Amino acid sequence: MLRTLAFVAVWAAGAVRAAPPQFQGEENLAALRIFVPVMRGAVQVPAKPVQVLQYTLRQGDRTWREDRSPADELWRAAQTSAAWVDRSGNELSLARIALKLPPAIAGRDVSAEAFEALLEDPDQRLGEDATGSELAVWMSHYLGTAVSAPPEGVPMGRSPLTAVSFPTADPRLLAYAVAFDSSQPGQERAPRGWIAFVLRLADEPDRCAAERFEQDFLRRVRGAGRFAAEGGAKARSRAAPADAAAPVPQD
Repeated sequence: MLRTLAFVAVWAAGAVRAAPPQFQGEENLAALRIFVPVMRGAVQVPAKPVQVLQYTLRQGDRTWREDRSPADELWRAAQTSAAWVDRSGNELSLARIALKLPPAIAGRDVSAEAFEALLEDPDQRLGEDATGSELAVWMSHYLGTAVSAPPEGVPMGRSPLTAVSFPTADPRLLAYAVAFDSSQPGQERAPRGWIAFVLRLADEPDRCAAERFEQDFLRRVRGAGRFAAEGGAKARSRAAPADAAAPVPQD
């Protein structure tokens, strides 16, 4: 009898699901000029260190050593702006969508100098005019898994943002990209280009998880130059209806 009770207790403990994230207040990310909602009980976590590998190279009679790192890690670190984790293990990360990952270096180890040359190459830049396919390729590299292409438009109600989602095979992975509309009053100082938000849930979500994240987080992201009350009223009168689907970047 005692063994049965002990088994039931252990089974019940194992069946406890991690709490879904809850968002409250907001945090000012000054470097990006945006405010984002904060996960309750979350702490900001430092960036994951990039591996450094020492290569011994030879050319004729000459031998030298060179530090190299995985290009994928350097590429991801160069664009990740912040990350948080809450008490339940839910992780939220934010990244600027700014650079392509050229196939010539994807999956390879490169020197810091070679990677810095990539940063200076205008052909590898991604900006406001990035297509849906380019955004999907970027997100696939960033997540390390395949995503649906083209991305799907997300209804944003009266938010001055355009948002798209990137469905994956993992139900615990919610991935989005957002862009601000600089023509909206008070959004002149908002960042240009696309910003990625990735939520990695600690447990299997229910079917409303994506809708809750879009409602409680995405629609509350705003630019630092928020417009005054009068301007806000005017902006709301011109905003898209709450149930309107967001436009998807065209290829």
